[in-house]
Amino acid sequence: MSRRQETWDAIVVGSGITGGWAAKELTELGLRVLVLEAGPMIVPERDYVEHVPPYRMPYRGWNDRKALAAEQPVQRECYACDEMGRKFFVNDIENPYTTDEDKPFLWIRGRQVGGRSIMWARQSYRLSDLDFEANARDGIGVDWPIRYADLAPWYAYVEDFVGISGRVEGLPQLPDGVFLPPMQMTCVENAVKEAIARDFGDTRMMTIGRTAVLTRDHKGRSACHYCGPCHRGCRTKSYFSSLNATLPAAEATGLMTLRPDSVVMMLRRGERPDELPAAPVAADEAPRGVANVLPTPPEGGFTLGVSGTNDAALLAALQPFEVHLIAMLDVPSQTWLTYIPGAPP
Repeated sequence: MSRRQETWDAIVVGSGITGGWAAKELTELGLRVLVLEAGPMIVPERDYVEHVPPYRMPYRGWNDRKALAAEQPVQRECYACDEMGRKFFVNDIENPYTTDEDKPFLWIRGRQVGGRSIMWARQSYRLSDLDFEANARDGIGVDWPIRYADLAPWYAYVEDFVGISGRVEGLPQLPDGVFLPPMQMTCVENAVKEAIARDFGDTRMMTIGRTAVLTRDHKGRSACHYCGPCHRGCRTKSYFSSLNATLPAAEATGLMTLRPDSVVMMLRRGERPDELPAAPVAADEAPRGVANVLPTPPEGGFTLGVSGTNDAALLAALQPFEVHLIAMLDVPSQTWLTYIPGAPP
């Protein structure tokens, strides 16, 4: 049986927060989009476990500590990797990564439709010019090429769709956004807030967190009913995730196809498809692990990327031109290749 070949205007790799937004924006602009997700499909009614009480958990909420230590020694460092929520986190033994000895990094990962947007902490703040100007002011690193004014309309665009609850405070270091009504503080929190205001005046302030959790119905999603363990999923879609919001919006256009259990083995980029070389690594030989990020190729050239590895030497060896490696940031997935001037021929 021959396979049907389809052509897409865009292919989005990954269905987490970024992938979901990409799918939403592109489909709403009229593009046919294929979303590829390495992990399985998540069905909220079947897979979300926010309402499972401790007395129904095998370890009564204390978790299987031996299994955590053996299978998820990194993921267990995240508070959300609890007895019911741990299934949304990767198995560290099956998904290894490496870091420099003097630069350890706890890489918290989710491998399913929705990615880490299912387990994120939902706190949502705007950066201010204190952040954008910090490098220039302190004489460290490279100055940001943008300022708060450049991003402010985009912050508003995202907040309007997501639904951010919070209180307008007029703080220059913490710019206000497009807010839903704030969550109410407890009586103890209000007492502390009043004491801070009394003793510190205008120099200190306590405010409610700005969070991507709905305090009223918003764009077809229900207000939060405050059950508590958001990181185990949310069947009422009261907190923002790609699974709860952006992917459904993309699906509603009729232009998105979502394909779970689909690992992207290789990314080949060039000016014309007929110029791209054959894949140098067979699908069944592709190493497992992490995906790598590749830069735009030199004019007229192309890059080769193999997902499932953080082996920089392998990536360099696969390129059709000489490269040297530069580690960007401290995140193991951010391995970039740079190009020797004059290559490729």
